[in-house]
Order: sequence, then structure tokens, then C-alpha cells
Amino acid sequence: MKKQLLSCCLAALGLTAIQAQSFNEWKDPEVNSANRSAMHTNYFAFASADEAKAGIKENSTNFMTLNGLWKFNWVRHADARPTDFYQTNFNDKGWDDLQVPGVWELNGYGDPIYVNVGYAWRSQFKNNPPLVPTENNHVGSYRKEIILPADWKGKEIFAHFGSVTSNMYLWVNGRYVGYSEDSKLEAEFNLTNYLKPGKNVIAFQVFRWCDGSYLEDQDFFRYSGVGRDCYLYARDKKYIQDIRITPDLDSQYKDGTLNIAVDLKGSGTVALDLTDAQGNSIATADLKGSGKLNTTLTVSNPAKWTAETPNLYTLTATLKNGNNVVEVIPVKVGFRKIELKGGQILVNGKVTRQFDAPLNPNDTVGINYGRGKVEFNNPLLRIVWEDDDLIVINKREGLLSVSTDRIKERTAYRILSDYLKECDPRNKIFVLHRLDRDTSGIMMFAKNQKVKEQLQSNWSEAITQRTYVAVIEGRPEKDTDLIVSNLVENKHMQVYVTQDGDGKEAITRYRLLQTNNRYSLVELDLETGRKNQIRAQMQSIGHPIAGDSKYGAETNPAGRLMLHARRLCFIHPVTGEEMRFETRIPEKFTSTAK
Repeated sequence: MKKQLLSCCLAALGLTAIQAQSFNEWKDPEVNSANRSAMHTNYFAFASADEAKAGIKENSTNFMTLNGLWKFNWVRHADARPTDFYQTNFNDKGWDDLQVPGVWELNGYGDPIYVNVGYAWRSQFKNNPPLVPTENNHVGSYRKEIILPADWKGKEIFAHFGSVTSNMYLWVNGRYVGYSEDSKLEAEFNLTNYLKPGKNVIAFQVFRWCDGSYLEDQDFFRYSGVGRDCYLYARDKKYIQDIRITPDLDSQYKDGTLNIAVDLKGSGTVALDLTDAQGNSIATADLKGSGKLNTTLTVSNPAKWTAETPNLYTLTATLKNGNNVVEVIPVKVGFRKIELKGGQILVNGKVTRQFDAPLNPNDTVGINYGRGKVEFNNPLLRIVWEDDDLIVINKREGLLSVSTDRIKERTAYRILSDYLKECDPRNKIFVLHRLDRDTSGIMMFAKNQKVKEQLQSNWSEAITQRTYVAVIEGRPEKDTDLIVSNLVENKHMQVYVTQDGDGKEAITRYRLLQTNNRYSLVELDLETGRKNQIRAQMQSIGHPIAGDSKYGAETNPAGRLMLHARRLCFIHPVTGEEMRFETRIPEKFTSTAK
């Protein structure tokens, strides 16, 4: 009864429930959209068959671009964002002009952040899902006046925003429309009830981070703003809400079928026409009714789609009201069947093998006289990458990198050398760097003298990232810090931090990943590569690595030195590519600091 009474009151006041919200969606994990239109297949509905055949939505009478200059305001901290900018009488004369699409960081607003592992706020904010920081959470506010085409009167009008990061709130003519996350997907809103003939004001606001940012963490540059095209488009009151096309081939991979599912708003007839690349009609069908409609087209021996032969057909869906064309939607489709059989991926029943790949004129065929690879299997190390120049391995703790006066055989160098000589007695291996015997993780060897010399002579520039993880005793005073100190080695071959200004400078940046106060899991990035650098520096700040009795540890919870080379990134000396290798954090590390 209370809900019904409230609804009546809102209606009497000319309000909607969507306007009576608190604007907390950006930190509410239960909400990733409000009043956003349902996601659908990527297509554009043209007004006529001629428009659809041309296939240029920008030339359609149903299209109006929102790209171009918008009035723009940017603030560094979320709690400083304007809260009344969407009102029609708001004065934006002092605002900047910003091109849409366009990301802030490439237009002078904030700095782009590259993050491989972890979140962009890691240096200032401890992860606490779904909460994100307000400090340095940049917010951009946009305003634009548009003139609605006169011939759109009586139509349904939608706004399409191609990619807005990390979220967006939308207003039209001072009225709140809705909210969207899912920053790499398009967001569409039905604006029919918010627009008016003639001049309209569209406003939206974007946060750099929202609760959805926790689910969008990956290896890339973090940009904010509008990344793809934005536009308005008009449709009849009756329209195709979605069209889903599923191609298939028979068991002989000869004849094809197209299952077509149409979601129709209102009633009408949808005429389906499948044409080949030359425009010849291959199959047709009619769907009549409303709501969800289905049919299947059968095609005799269609041209198959593969990566090498990307043959495409066009399915045209024409919505008619009697004899009148309401809208025309063209969709590209290919006939293919992808299967997993016998541990192989088949495309149209075929596996592309090196020996039967087709050759084209002017192709170059190289012949390798080597004996080929032999199977490698050793419990002490695993090969994660090998080419003609380099081998990258994941070494277990307890294995020496190279031989000593006492130990010659049980080393990573000897194991890999024996493996390469088994492939070809002429093969050699060359040491590039070392890991301590009790340190596990990623390390690299060269396979020829030239590559060794190239890397060692240019090591600091070639190695773009070396990251370790360690379990240390206690909890450091700071969650992240840069340790800069000078290291020297005594006669007992132990490295220590000196205050006298001599020795070699060592730089390590660490950040706290998790802690139970007794033990802490930290990630460490090396900016220099000194002997025992991490071990000596962690001891110097009063938090030695667990299991490292040589450098002051009092406990040994894992029966080993709890130091692991997790990540190695470098520029390949031959190809010039950036190579990135990463291992999992050992389970014992995470459980000890949990």
C-alpha cells in the first residue's frame, strides 16, 4: 500500500522512480546500470533498403552524431565534482572544450597509468571491494546543446555511447536518465520521453574509478573518458529490439544452416533475405507476429569462413507494417564450425598443419639442418619459453643457477646445457644473470655468444621490469615505499647496507600485498640488480625475509627462503619485441601471510 501511494505521489508530481535515487551507483556492487536499454547484437537500423545497401550509418536519416566538442569540466578528486551542472540554466562559459570521443589523459587531464598486476590506485589505497578511493578519483562532466531533427517527431530516440570509462551518469534537459558501467561495452538509453522539439541539453558525468573497476583489471594503460563514437538514432514505435544469428554446418561440413532469433517490439512482418558477396539472394523467409520469433534457413554448400578465406554473406532483416518498410537491418554472417576434438581445434573439420600450409608466389622456405627438439622434463626447473636465441625458465628453490667450486652437476646451467646438447652437440648455453640457490622463479639464459654480449652490455635498458615477491617478518611501517641504499660485501661474502657513502647504490620499490601482522607478503620491483639486494635491504628496514637466517630472520615457516622471482620483462635483442613472463605466487607464500 505504501509503495502504491508513493508511486501515485511521484506521478502526481511529474517525477519517476528513476529520479528518486541517491547517486551511489558508482560504489554499489548490486547496480551496474539504471534505465539502460538492454544489450543487443551490434547493428544499425536503416530507414530504407537503399540506405542499408550503402551501409553507412552516418548518411542515414535515422542518425545524428554526438561526436565533436563538448563543454568539459575536470576535477582531481571525486568529492569536488559539480552536482548541479546538468541543469538547463547552468552557466558553463568558463568550462573547457573537449573532443568526443577522446580520453582525458591524452588531452592534458591527469596522467596515463600503466599497470600490469594490481589496481591503478595501489600506491594510495588499500583494496577494499567494492569501495574505491575518492582521492585522485578524477571526474569529468560534459554538457552539449543539440537541435533535434524535425522529422524525428513521433519516433523512438536512442542515445548510443560507444565506450565510457569507468561509468556514466546521464541527464537530458535537467532530468536524470540513467546510469551505466561496463566501460568497454556500448551503453544505450531511450531518450524519447526526455527530449523535446528543437534545442536540448545533454549532460553526463564520468568517474575515473567505480566499483566495477575491480572487475576490469588487466595488463593495459588505464585511460578515462569517452573512447568510441557517440550518436543519437531514431526508430519507429515498432522496431527490432535484437537479432541473433547462429550459423552451423552439417556433419560433413558441406551444407549450412542459419538459426535466426528476432525480438520484435510491436507486431509486424520481418522479411529475411540472405545474399552472397555478389548480391545474389540465397535464401529467404518471413517472420510474422510480435515478441520473440525464430526460423532456420538452409543453405546448400555455402562458401565457408576461415581466417584464410573470410567469406561473408549478408542477412538483411526488413521490418514491414503492411506494405510499408519500417526499418532495414543488414548483418554480416559467415558459415563456420569450430570444434574441439582429440585435443585439437578444428575449423570446418580441418586442422591447419605446418606441413600442408599453402604456399604463395614469392614465399620464402627456410630449411633447418638441426636435429630438432627433444622432450624436456626435469622436476627442478621448467622451460617457459625457448627460441633460437633465449631460454626462459622457472627454477625451483634449492637449485643453483651456475656451478661453484663444490657443486658442478646439479645446476640450472648444467641441466639446460645437457638438454641443448642432446638436441645438437654443437649447442651451447650462456649465463646472463643468477638467482640465489634458495630463490625460486623466472630467470633467463642466452643460446649464443652474440645475444649474451648484446644483453649484458645493455642490461639496464634491455630489462624493463624485474619483480619479486617475498614473505617478510612483521608488517612494514609503510604499505609502499622506495628503498635507496648503498651495499657493500664483507669478507664473509655477506652483503650489508652501509651509511658511509661507499659501496654500490641499490634501489628497490616494494608494496604490501597482504599481511597478518606476523608475516607480510610484499611485491618488490628492482631498479638495480645488486647481489643479495632484496635480502640485505629488507633486513635493513627491520623486516628480513622469512627463512633467511643469513640476513637476520628469526623464523622459517616454509622450510625455505621465501623469495620468488615472479616477473621478468625485457626487450628481445633480436626481434625487438617486449617479452613478458610471469609466474604464480607460490601458494605457501599467500597462506603464510593470510
